[in-house]
Amino acid sequence: MFKSNTVCLSGLCCYENGEIICGKYPHDYIISDHIRYIENKYLGGDRCEFFITNIFKKYPFPIIKNEKNIAPSIVLVRIALSYKTIYINEVFQIKEYIHGGLSTQSYFNKYPLGSELVFNERTIPPFRLKLQIKYSALYIYFAKINKRKQIYLNAKNKLIFPLGFLVYILYFIKKHLEKYQFFHFLVKKESKRFTKE
Repeated sequence: MFKSNTVCLSGLCCYENGEIICGKYPHDYIISDHIRYIENKYLGGDRCEFFITNIFKKYPFPIIKNEKNIAPSIVLVRIALSYKTIYINEVFQIKEYIHGGLSTQSYFNKYPLGSELVFNERTIPPFRLKLQIKYSALYIYFAKINKRKQIYLNAKNKLIFPLGFLVYILYFIKKHLEKYQFFHFLVKKESKRFTKE
């Protein structure tokens, strides 16, 4: 079933009532990889993967000081750069989500050091260009939060970095304007209230 460069079998998860989590794959059977098939086609969500053990052991989760977790997809992305996955529309796991569990946590905001690493590694091909730019902006965002001094030098894709930086700047201009408009609305509302009084 597995060819030499195929190291993973990925299927579906469902709730106890049989509802498929995040829907089925577009194909009943296809050989691809996590970047080209999942990330580039926006097919994210909980799936169930089985890896060839000796390959999976070569890709341990990064250990980052003072951070307990990191987005699990970092390992899937690293494996995808060298190996293929078989995707099939078969349910392999029944899941139940617990409030406050790992699946409900925001890895990115809660663990900014890991998020910086995650998004920096997503700025290179075979990620589609649009995603490279988006992830470059997010890399810059978290690098700023982490008070990095050599953000450009540490960027994995320096060619795309200027576009990512532009998106980052536009995002903050937009957020600043939204805050200003909201503040202006509050001031105007308060002014009317005091005028009536």
